[in-house]
Formats: sequence, C-alpha cells, structure tokens
Amino acid sequence: MADPEKKTTDVTEGEKNQQVTIPPKEAVPIVLSGAEKFLDGELHYGIAVLVTSDGKPSVLMIPDVTKVKDGAPVYITKPIRIKGEHLEHFLTGKNIKLPENVSKLIATTKISCEAFYYSKDGPLVMMFALNFADEKGEGGLIGTLTDEPDLGKLFEIQGASLRILRCPEKSFEVLQKYSDELSA
Repeated sequence: MADPEKKTTDVTEGEKNQQVTIPPKEAVPIVLSGAEKFLDGELHYGIAVLVTSDGKPSVLMIPDVTKVKDGAPVYITKPIRIKGEHLEHFLTGKNIKLPENVSKLIATTKISCEAFYYSKDGPLVMMFALNFADEKGEGGLIGTLTDEPDLGKLFEIQGASLRILRCPEKSFEVLQKYSDELSA
C-alpha cells in the first residue's frame, strides 16, 4: 500500500515515463536557502543546524560559515523558543542597545523567537513573542514599560512582540524573501 504522506507524479523523460516520489514539504531540505547572495562561482560552505524547542523543529541556517564575520546572514527557518538570559548578552555583543525598560522586561519574560535574520552590517530582523506572566501581579508589561505599576494593573495583556529591525532600503527585498520563506 502506498504511503499516504508521500505524493507521486509521473515525469516524462524522452520516451520513458517514470514515477517519482515527492517527499512532504517539511521533509525537503532548504538546499538553496540564502544561496542568492553567493552566486559568484566560488565555493561557499553552508551548514543547516537542526534545533528543537518544546519538541518543535527549526533549522538554524548559516549559508556560508566562512563569511559570517564579513556580513553573511544567519537565520532560523521556523519560530523557536530561546533562553531569555542569553538574548540580552547576544544583543549587547552586537552593539544593539535596548532601551532600559525593554531590557528589564526581557529579563522577566519567556521568549519565543518568531524570526531571526542576522547579518553583521546588513539587514537584520529579530521578532520575539513575549509572555508577560507577572508572578507578583505588579503590572507586567505596561507597568514595566511605563514605570507605573498601577497603570499596568488596569489591563490584561494577551500577548506582545518585540521587533528589532535594521534594514537599508536596498536590502528590504532580502528580508521580504526571508519573511515569505518563514511563513511558508
């Protein structure tokens, strides 16, 4: 019996017909992801690192490991949870200074990394979904951002996201393609 997860199609090759199995979309590796930056005829060494969080897989793509310090991108292919205590350290090391109230907020949240596209001097987009469960009931997100705990108690926050963006206009198409790939 045929595997219901696999699709087949007939392919005509000259006079021969053959049946080709097409693996499910999620099983197809992202072979050319990020390759458009390296169409110069030279060898480039990319790596795809399978990472998981809460049992959900993602891939950390490094299209050319020899060029990251020169600005080649590093990005994830699907949202994933990350340890919040490491986020501020990473950002500080890359000279990305968060406003103090946002920095304090990150230290008290659970973080889901929804998008991560990093290049040293080129386009950058990071999107983090934040969970603002406040164990003490002292205002959570709004109270932390405004330094007014009573104001924070007025509203029940259902969710929020933090976006960090650096994008020269000429690079917007790169981030648009990344966003499309991430949403697929």
